[in-house]
Amino acid sequence: MLSRRTRALLLVVLVLSLAVIGSVLAARQLLASQGIRVLDWGGPGISTDGIGLGHLHLLREDSAGNRLQLRGEGLRLGWPSHAEGVWRLRQLRSESLALDWQPAASAAATSEPAFGLPPPRQLAEWLVLLPDILDIRDLSLDLPCASDRCVLDGAVHGSREAGVATLGAQLQKADQRLLLQGSLSSGAAGVQVAATARLAEPLVLPGYGRLQGDLRLAADGVADGWRPRTLDADLQLGELQGGWLQAVPADLRPQQLSLRLWLPEGEQAPSTLPPVRFDLRASGPASGSFAGELGVLGLEPWSVELRDARLQAQAARLAWAELRASGASIDLRLMGSLGREAAHLQFAEAAQLRLDMLVMPDKTELRQLRGDLSTARLNIGYAVGQPVSFSLDSPLRLQAGSLRQANLQPLGWSFTGKLAATGQEQRLQGRLENTGGLAADIDMNRKDRGDLRLAARFQEIFFRAGNPLAKTLRDWPALLSLNNGRLKATADWRLPAGNAPQELVLGLEARGLEGIHDRSEFQGLDGQADLRLRGDQLSADLPKLEVRQLNPGVQLGPLQFRGRYQATRAAPLGGRLDWQQAQLMLFGGRVWLAPAGVELAKAEQDMTLHLDGVRLEEILRAYPAEGLSGTGVLDGELPMRVDRGGVRISGGTIAAREPGVLQFRSEKIRALGRSNPGMQLVASMLDDFRYDHLSSRVDYDEAGRLVLALTLRGRNPAVEQGRPVNLNVNLEENLPALLTSLQLSDRVSETIRRRVQERLRQDKPATP
Repeated sequence: MLSRRTRALLLVVLVLSLAVIGSVLAARQLLASQGIRVLDWGGPGISTDGIGLGHLHLLREDSAGNRLQLRGEGLRLGWPSHAEGVWRLRQLRSESLALDWQPAASAAATSEPAFGLPPPRQLAEWLVLLPDILDIRDLSLDLPCASDRCVLDGAVHGSREAGVATLGAQLQKADQRLLLQGSLSSGAAGVQVAATARLAEPLVLPGYGRLQGDLRLAADGVADGWRPRTLDADLQLGELQGGWLQAVPADLRPQQLSLRLWLPEGEQAPSTLPPVRFDLRASGPASGSFAGELGVLGLEPWSVELRDARLQAQAARLAWAELRASGASIDLRLMGSLGREAAHLQFAEAAQLRLDMLVMPDKTELRQLRGDLSTARLNIGYAVGQPVSFSLDSPLRLQAGSLRQANLQPLGWSFTGKLAATGQEQRLQGRLENTGGLAADIDMNRKDRGDLRLAARFQEIFFRAGNPLAKTLRDWPALLSLNNGRLKATADWRLPAGNAPQELVLGLEARGLEGIHDRSEFQGLDGQADLRLRGDQLSADLPKLEVRQLNPGVQLGPLQFRGRYQATRAAPLGGRLDWQQAQLMLFGGRVWLAPAGVELAKAEQDMTLHLDGVRLEEILRAYPAEGLSGTGVLDGELPMRVDRGGVRISGGTIAAREPGVLQFRSEKIRALGRSNPGMQLVASMLDDFRYDHLSSRVDYDEAGRLVLALTLRGRNPAVEQGRPVNLNVNLEENLPALLTSLQLSDRVSETIRRRVQERLRQDKPATP
């Protein structure tokens, strides 16, 4: 028979064995209820506080393919207890614990990882399973992240009392530490979460930069998800890096981003999620901010509403392609909605863009440029697996305080119209005008990878009200003034994609122009011109050019011309001019050139000017000689040579078509006859000379000297009984001086007389 001491010892061993067996069975039941199976364990120890294990290896796999492994060393598990219908450990302590999570292949392949808290119900189930005391001194986490895998080391501690679990963690990756503190509670009101996170040192986010800051969050779990109660985030991202940054122009790349998130004050309806206020700021060469409010419209799929948002940015300098800008700023107020696959935004009133100066590749400068995109609508699509798309529909107002370009006067310009743009097509339509009065309706269109086309229809110009061309064009001829008539103009420009040559077509139509060019007046100028630039080739078609009247001191006209001009852009004045019609009605007849062409690049050009039906009486009426008159119809040919020195005529001929009368009844010619007996017969004959033949050789030199060698055959009925006589008379006249004298008379306008007088004063030699 066993002694009492032996029986007592056996009883203790039996009780302990039963306790161990019960604890093991309870622990296995606890783990099995969560789908966890024990792969390896060893080094057990038993005490009144629980069970100790030298090492433990657990594995959990679910039907979806998610795999979670846990390896522990120096584990201490408190005796499990059964409460609230589940088994739970009283304590869990570990010298070291390694956790390795491998998500299912389908979950890892998706491009949209799930962020956020698990559903409240699941979190409540986990909360029940937490031990009353949790202490893990050395924690290692191997988790999926953006750079394939992330390994974090640290420690976790926590406690659970009266349904409230308090957790704290310190996680570290290399020299980066993340401090976490939070609490979980579950009761009749649901699950409540409160957490605080602080980055003790900046956390490196591969491909983005170094993140630091603080985050405080509290949320209530309800039937349909989580409802934030407290949100306060202050985060900074510095030392930015990655491909996304390189896609930003250098002058706009931020050096640091800071983000603040918080919940606005005020009561929120229990059935809705509270809005979130945000303030995103960027600093660097360009600074900016984006602030507003986000209202949650839905969670599955997620969708938020953007309210009361304002985007502001400033940049001292900008460079893009060959454009240079300074003093850039933007101020946009916008609203809209953002979802998983698309964003829809609308700009509010006063959406402003500003540039102090914009310099283009050809040195064109725009100063004090202002843009207004008020009420614009922007839609952006970014669905997974689809290319990013966008559409912009906006009224557009642009204004430049000054545009400076080599061919333009420095004037203010403005544009009012609309802009419609997608990734495949962009179109700009509206009215462009300047402070000089020039205006045009433009339509610019570009399709994806296609040509850029610009069509401009200029507002018809009525020169009686002013000349906007002279106010706009720097190279407008100073001696050309227009005071009446109207002009229509169109322009079509095509810039092909690739290496095809650009093409510009300019159409002009003039009606009834009146004005002055240099020292000539003109009236009734009607014309049509089509100018075309294709690559390096320049051409101008003149299907119609007519001037009803010219007055360089004598009345001429109409003038008619039809022709075509071709040149290269490198030598615009050295091309070829061809004409089908070139004639001027002159003194009751006409002078004309036969259809031909000339190469302007040649040093000399030869052509023949034809005279047909010119009325002698009209010539003599215009010639300022007292008492000279006559009748007759003249024809002739004048061979001309045109070079850099001017116009020369050598060996030209004119002749009267039929007999006529020539009378020179002047007191001067009579006095010459009385004083010179040799001239007496000539003076008497010319008093009333009835010619049968009149012809002349014509020569004209570069100095403007006109020489006429006249041959006359005829009679004066009152002299020597009408005896026939032959007269050879040489006449010499300086045509420029003659025209100058005519232009100083009342035959021309006061403007021309002033110009002639001014030129005479400039040409007058200095007094010695």
